[in-house]
Amino acid sequence: MYRRRGSLSLEDHVKSLTIFIAAALVVLAACRPVSAQSTFGAVIGVISDSTNSVLAGAEVTLTEVQTGVSRITTSRPNGTYEFLNLTQGIYDLEVSCRGFAPYKVEPFQMDARQTVRIDPLLQVAGYSETIRVTSVTPLINTETPTIGGATSNRELEELPFTFRIENTSPILSIQVIPEVQRGGRQFSLSGSLPFQNDVSVDGILTTSIRRNGIGDDAFNSFPSIESIQEIKVSAVNNTAEFAQLGDITTISRPGTNTFGASAFWNFNTTGLNANPNYFDKSIVPDHSVNHDFGARLAGPLARNRTFFFGTFERLDITRSQSNAATVASAAFRMGDFSSLELPLIDPATGQPFPGNIIPASRINPVAARLLKDFLPAPNDGNATHRYSIDAPEQSNQFDTRVDQNFRPGHTLFGRVSWKRLESVSPTEYQSLGPRADNRSFYTIAVSDNYAFSQSLLNEARSGFTANNQTFTSGVKGADLISSLGLRLLGSSLPAVTGTSTVDIAGLTTFGEAQEVPLTQDTWQIADNLTWARASHTVKTGIDVKRFHWTSPVYFNGADEFGVFRFNDSVQGGGTGHPFANFLLGLPSEVEQTQSGPSVNARATHYGVFLQDDWRANRRLTVSAGIRYDLHLPFQDRERNITNFLRDTPNGDVVVPDEASRAMAVPGFVESIGSSRILTAEEAGLPEALRRTDANNIAPRLGIAWRPQGDTRTVIRGGYGRYYTRMLGQIFYSLTAIHTSDNMTF
Repeated sequence: MYRRRGSLSLEDHVKSLTIFIAAALVVLAACRPVSAQSTFGAVIGVISDSTNSVLAGAEVTLTEVQTGVSRITTSRPNGTYEFLNLTQGIYDLEVSCRGFAPYKVEPFQMDARQTVRIDPLLQVAGYSETIRVTSVTPLINTETPTIGGATSNRELEELPFTFRIENTSPILSIQVIPEVQRGGRQFSLSGSLPFQNDVSVDGILTTSIRRNGIGDDAFNSFPSIESIQEIKVSAVNNTAEFAQLGDITTISRPGTNTFGASAFWNFNTTGLNANPNYFDKSIVPDHSVNHDFGARLAGPLARNRTFFFGTFERLDITRSQSNAATVASAAFRMGDFSSLELPLIDPATGQPFPGNIIPASRINPVAARLLKDFLPAPNDGNATHRYSIDAPEQSNQFDTRVDQNFRPGHTLFGRVSWKRLESVSPTEYQSLGPRADNRSFYTIAVSDNYAFSQSLLNEARSGFTANNQTFTSGVKGADLISSLGLRLLGSSLPAVTGTSTVDIAGLTTFGEAQEVPLTQDTWQIADNLTWARASHTVKTGIDVKRFHWTSPVYFNGADEFGVFRFNDSVQGGGTGHPFANFLLGLPSEVEQTQSGPSVNARATHYGVFLQDDWRANRRLTVSAGIRYDLHLPFQDRERNITNFLRDTPNGDVVVPDEASRAMAVPGFVESIGSSRILTAEEAGLPEALRRTDANNIAPRLGIAWRPQGDTRTVIRGGYGRYYTRMLGQIFYSLTAIHTSDNMTF
C-alpha cells in the first residue's frame, strides 16, 4: 500500500466498493450462474460413448461414502457435467443412460480445492452389466492453473516426530509440502515473503494481526492433528478469490455415519534421545519427560443428516532447564581489581586507587544490595554462574465440529476450538524468578452451503479468531526499585512484573522486560456465489474482515523502570572498568521512558472478486478474474498515534485531533523545535493519519493445458497482481511517539 495526495474520502471508497459489487452481480445475472472455490472442490467431466460421441441427458450420481449424502445431475447437450462446492472426502460416482451399461467409479479421495476430472466412456450393453473404474484421482493437478500441495491427516500422524509436534501445533509439518520454505516460525511459499501469505482454518483467517504472519501468537491457532482433515497450500497462480500471493489453509475433520473413537499417547524422555553435545559428552542435557495424549469421538447424531467430531489433547512436559550467566569474579565483587594491569582511576581524586582496590566504604549501597540479593557470585569457574529450574509446559485443547445435511445441496457446519498453553522458562538470573508464558486461543467457524439449483450455489461463511498472551517474570519492578532505594523520574510506576535493566559491559545483562499483554481478534464474514453455465464457471464474492488488537507500548523493555549502562569510560568521572563503575554507582548512561497509553487499534478490510473458469475444450482451461481490495488503515481509540509531514517546510507533526494534541509530553514538544503539531483536520488527513489507497484493482489470468488430453501431463502458467495487507507492524510504528518521553542522561 502507498500514500498519495488527493485520495478519495471514506464515503467515496464505500461508494466505489458498492458499485463494484453491483457490477459483479449484473455480470453474473447476464451469464447465469456457477461455483465458488472457498475450501470446496469439484468433480467435472464429459460423458461419451465408444465412438467418442457426447451423450446428453445421462444421469450422474455423486455420493459421499462416509455420510451417505448424494447429489444428482444430468449431462448437458455437449456431454459435460459438474458437481461444485464439494467438501473434501471420499466419493463414488455412478452414471446411467438409456441403452448403455451402468458406469461406476469406485470410491476416490477428493482434497480441498481440488478439481477431479472423470470422463465416463459408456458402452452399449444390457442392464445387467456394469463398467467399474477403480482409480480416477490424478497424481498432479491438471484442471486449474494453481500450483500448491497438501498433506492429509494420515500423513500428519505418520510424520517422524519424537512427540507429536511442538506445542501440539501441526503448522511445522507443512514444510514437507512442495513450494513451502520455512525459517523459524515463518513460511515462504514459492519465494514469497512471509507477510504475503494468508493463514486460515476452515476459510477463517488466523494470521497474526500484530506481526502480519504466523508468528508466535498465531502459531497455535490450529486444531489438534486428530481434528485435521487436510492442510492445503496454494502457492502460485491463485485466482481472484485469494487476496494474498499465497495461502495456507487447514480443513477440519467432519463426522461420518460410522461411530468411531480412538485414543493416543506419545511418550518421550531424555534417556531415549542421543546426547546433542556430541563433542563434549561431559555436558549433560537438561532432563525432560514428555507426555502427549488425547482422544477423539465421532459419529452420527442422525444418520445421513447430522454428524459430530470432537477431540481433546493434552501436552505435559516435565523438564529442567539450565541457564549460564557471565558474572563478576569474587575478587571484583569485593572491590579487588589488583589483577588488572591498568590502573583503576578514583573519580574523586583523578588518581589510581591504591593497589587497584576500592574501599568497602566507597561501594554504592544500591550496588551492594544488588550484589547481595540479585547478582550472584560465580559457581562454575571464575566468571560463570549456572542454575537450573523446573520448567514445565502444559497445553490443553478442545475441538468440536457439527455438520448438518438439510437436503442434497444444503449443508451447514460449525466448529469451535479452544486452546490454553502455559510454560515456564529460566530468566538470565535466578533472582528474577522464572519467566511464565500464558496464552489462550479461540476460533469459531460457521459455513452454510446452499444450492439454489444444480448450477447456482452459494456459500456464506463467518468466523471469529482470538488469542491472548502474557509474559511475566517473578519480580515487580516497582517493588524492586523501592527495595533498592533507586530514585527515578515520574510520580508513579506501573504495577507490573519486569525490572530495571543493569547492563555492565562484558557481563550478562540483568533485567526482565515489562509484561506486555497482547490481545488480538479477527471477525470475518464472506459470501461466495457460484454459477455454472455450459463451459463456464463464474464466481463472485465479498469478504469483510474486522481486525482488533490491544497492547501496551514499550520502547526498551524496562521503560519506566530505567536502563543503567556501565562501560569502561574514564571520561566524565569513570574508573576505566565497567564493573568498578557499577560498584561506585557511576553509570555511563541512564535511559528512562515514560510510555503513553496502550494501543487499542481497529481496522476493516473489504474484498470483492469476479472469476470465470472457462473450459475451452477437454485440453484447455482458462481462468480469468479481477479483484478489488479496500484496506482501511488502523485507527487507535486512544488517539495515541503520530505521523510526520515530510512535505512541509518544518517537517510538521500530525495527530488525530485536539484531544490527542493535548497528550503531547513536554519532552517531545521540545525535541521537535519549531515544527508544529497539527490535527488531522488541519493537515487535511483522516484521523488514521494515513490515506487509503483506493486503486487496489488486481487482475488474474491463468491457463492449464493438457497437451495429450489426459491427466499425466499439464502445462500451467499465469499472471496476477496482489496487494500486500498492511497490519500491525506498520501501524505500531506510529504509536506513542508524541505521548512518550524517552530520556537519556
